[in-house]
Amino acid sequence: MKVRSRLKYVVVTLLLTVSCLSYSPLNFNIDTVSPRNTYHIKLEGREPSLTSSVQKVKLTVFKGAETILVDDEFYREEVDHPFLKEFPAYDWINDSILRFANVKPAQRSADKIVVVNNGKERVSSLKVEYGSFGEKFLIFDLATGAKVELQVLSSNQYPNPNVSYTVYANRRSSKDMATGWQKTGAGSEILVAIGTPALTEIDLATIGAIAPKGRVQDAEYNQLPLVDQLIARGRESIPYLISKLDDETKLEGHVVDYWDEVRVADVALIILTDFFTDHSGQNTTIPGVGWDQFLERGGNTDLTSEQVLRNYISKHGRSKIKQRWQQIWEKYRDKIEWDETERGFAQKVM
Repeated sequence: MKVRSRLKYVVVTLLLTVSCLSYSPLNFNIDTVSPRNTYHIKLEGREPSLTSSVQKVKLTVFKGAETILVDDEFYREEVDHPFLKEFPAYDWINDSILRFANVKPAQRSADKIVVVNNGKERVSSLKVEYGSFGEKFLIFDLATGAKVELQVLSSNQYPNPNVSYTVYANRRSSKDMATGWQKTGAGSEILVAIGTPALTEIDLATIGAIAPKGRVQDAEYNQLPLVDQLIARGRESIPYLISKLDDETKLEGHVVDYWDEVRVADVALIILTDFFTDHSGQNTTIPGVGWDQFLERGGNTDLTSEQVLRNYISKHGRSKIKQRWQQIWEKYRDKIEWDETERGFAQKVM
């Protein structure tokens, strides 16, 4: 009798456990169709395994009868951040954009994420994530050259909110980050540029030969794809260039006329200087960043540009150059924008 009682207790315990699991908020299904019935979205939330404390949410997207996307880890977080708690609301912005959020649409601000497809191919599926647990957007069929604006929660609610994005193509996914929030008249905005290389993939050591005349961005003198890639990233390129101001990697081959050697840090400084020099080549668009003034040439006009740089480095080190540029950037980061007329960065006209 005791054996039967114990067996009955074990069976009841197992049944209760299975019952609790089936009603857990970690187990769920969301099934939604776009307004014009173009896309059919399924989300499946499941309990973690006995050896894991992570909830995974599977995404499946259908376009007509075709399955265009399957992501087994559309959401992957510890169970104390379950998907339904972090993103209890969802709505279709239009027939090709689905938003998941933790607030109702009416609570949005004037802040926005601007998504542009600069690539040569249509993007079939794109996930944009705003803030740690702010909002997620699914965008479908973003044509070449297309631009969409995503109205989001106020960036004041999430200090320096991260914006990451995942491009799905050919059954693979690639993830990248967008940086560089800019102040606008109504709020703030950030650019997500699809089809341009990630900043970490831009190797300054491959810049090639720089013409002795003009700025690096002046097409009549220089045809430098690397510079075009930096320009395509907008203001994001500035902190990236600053991060390279102490990189001593030596470049091979000819880069700058009459220079004995060129380092990656030298290239970063040349580009920064040119990006903040106006089209005349005589004036800077923010104070104190001209080559001679920044590197303290003084009245010695007999020194070459390289000699001025080497003298400064011997006195202060490259770390001082990086520190000063970082201070300049902190001061002007919200006040500058790319000016296509000047073909450079300039202070916004207020």
